[in-house]
Amino acid sequence: MRYSVSPFRSEFDERTNALISTAYRAERNSKVSSDIRDLVFQAAILQSSAAMEDYIKRTFDAWAFRVKNTAANCNAIPLRTRISFAKGRLVSHFSALNYNADEAQFLRRLEQETTLWQVLQGDLAIPPHFDGTSVYLERKYPSVKNLKVLYARIGVDNIFDQISRIIRSDAEMRLESFNSLRTALAHAQPPQLTYIDVKRNVLEAQSLVRGMDRVAHKTLSTYIGASIW
Repeated sequence: MRYSVSPFRSEFDERTNALISTAYRAERNSKVSSDIRDLVFQAAILQSSAAMEDYIKRTFDAWAFRVKNTAANCNAIPLRTRISFAKGRLVSHFSALNYNADEAQFLRRLEQETTLWQVLQGDLAIPPHFDGTSVYLERKYPSVKNLKVLYARIGVDNIFDQISRIIRSDAEMRLESFNSLRTALAHAQPPQLTYIDVKRNVLEAQSLVRGMDRVAHKTLSTYIGASIW
């Protein structure tokens, strides 16, 4: 399926371009004091990180909604995602078993989860409670570790290799650098930034989202036979 830019990537680019523009105005306006300029620069990085997290959530929420409303059955969902969905339903049962060792209760509870096995096989209509959290639950913050797990949940085990090929740069190193800066800015004495620092880091965040968007489109479109957005 030929790639098309998702509306969520477009919104991310628009939001982060506005942050670059605001940082530029703070840099060029001699009436802006240095402390206010520094806060504008810091906010641009922090808001870019928040925008990336929002991109992840909205992308997979929209995909799950479309799948539920257009697909005939669970075959439209990657097997890894179905397994993740099943895990979310079963973890409480295993936790209870580990806590009270009541195997009889555990078996009764599993017995009631009859639809899960059909979900895993792919021949059941998509459950109404299926949503994007099966992909991004506890993983939507864009760290290296989280993105590896998140994309593994849709069957992609080499997400950073794929993004690196798309952006022609080391994607994992780029994300680690961006997140290191974001973490430093959250501390009591953040590092000094220049406008050039801000622009470079925000553009690098845009390139990462560009790669994420292309991989998600390519992977998920193959399951529903049409563009996912």
